[in-house]
Amino acid sequence: LFRHSTDASIRVVYMKKIIIVDDDQWLVDVFSLILKKNGWQVSSCQDGHQAIEMLDNQKPDVMLIDFFLPHATGAALLNELSTHSDLRDIPVILCSTAPLPVRSSQHQIAARLDKTTLTPEKLMATLKKVLT
Repeated sequence: LFRHSTDASIRVVYMKKIIIVDDDQWLVDVFSLILKKNGWQVSSCQDGHQAIEMLDNQKPDVMLIDFFLPHATGAALLNELSTHSDLRDIPVILCSTAPLPVRSSQHQIAARLDKTTLTPEKLMATLKKVLT
């Protein structure tokens, strides 16, 4: 949250929050740079366990999750999200390099992105679509 003043008025602008869960640090850095340049507040972690710990302290507007993670996989994280009433409504975008084997009984998936063909424009368009 930050304030932007114009002439005699003060306008409060809300920064959208995202948590990126991916063990590829280079990709997290690239996504973070793109998102921050577009006015997002970005947090990140490398596995599902860390993501759940982060969610104890903050509730993002959306999560970008790699399906294939060390320790707690994307599937385990989706299952965990679906068991918490305060987390189950967070939109999730799955992002991976392989087909995503997700059962329909797991957490609602708002979108899927292929890392091999992902562009900054596609990332931002998907976020806009998911949040409108």
